Amino acid sequence: MKQYLAAGLLTCGGLIYASALWEALAGYPINPAISFLSELAARDQPDGWIFRVTDAVSGTLIVLGTLLLMLGRPRWGRLRWILTCALTLTGIGTVLDAASPMDCAESVPQCHERVTEGSVSIFHHLHIATSTVAATGIVIAALSYLAILAHRRDLVSRLEAATAAAASILLLSLSVQGLLGLVGSPHGWAQRLQVLATAMFIMSIAWQLARWSRVDFPHDLVEFPLGDPTRPGYTAAGLRGAGGAPERAGTQLVGPSRHSARH
Repeated sequence: MKQYLAAGLLTCGGLIYASALWEALAGYPINPAISFLSELAARDQPDGWIFRVTDAVSGTLIVLGTLLLMLGRPRWGRLRWILTCALTLTGIGTVLDAASPMDCAESVPQCHERVTEGSVSIFHHLHIATSTVAATGIVIAALSYLAILAHRRDLVSRLEAATAAAASILLLSLSVQGLLGLVGSPHGWAQRLQVLATAMFIMSIAWQLARWSRVDFPHDLVEFPLGDPTRPGYTAAGLRGAGGAPERAGTQLVGPSRHSARH
């Protein structure tokens, strides 16, 4: 039951994280083609407090969900622990983002002049660091998940495929943002795509983390197909668990334990 509560918290956190949706509902108060989403939460924006609150709530729910999963001490391999810790880092960075908003929206010429003159507060500069923390966490989480799938020896479910697609999109959009930043071009839409993909990734990975927490994964290989001779517990007499009991049809042994996972 605890793992499903954690998944619910992560799902809500991921949904609220999709600030591009709230921007659309607000009628795009700042030009989305040239601005960062974090500019919507700037101190000089009349509706900035709404975006600061949603960021704080989203980050808090993500942290609570991941910590609740980890407190159960699931038997995961390194990649799953890295993924979950990275999601926690993303949540912490998002909360810190809300606590250190920019003084003004940098895409507005008047704010750009303030930044150039150095007349902005320490929180304006700190926001860059907190945003980097959140972005680093989600990149590590996405790479960890794709690495987990790369170890798979069985078919990928639809949920796993959707999660992998979201992870790939957010990594690609982050790369595009970086390239556009190097050439000095606007990257507003690329960032909004990245944020939406991040929200989808968090919501979809939440339920996989809940399922994983019910199964022992002492290694980073997730599952072994039935009849795989390299699978732990496989003998000439058939598939047997660690205790020697035959596996029921349609189940898959995970690692050297007795637990099985159904698809």
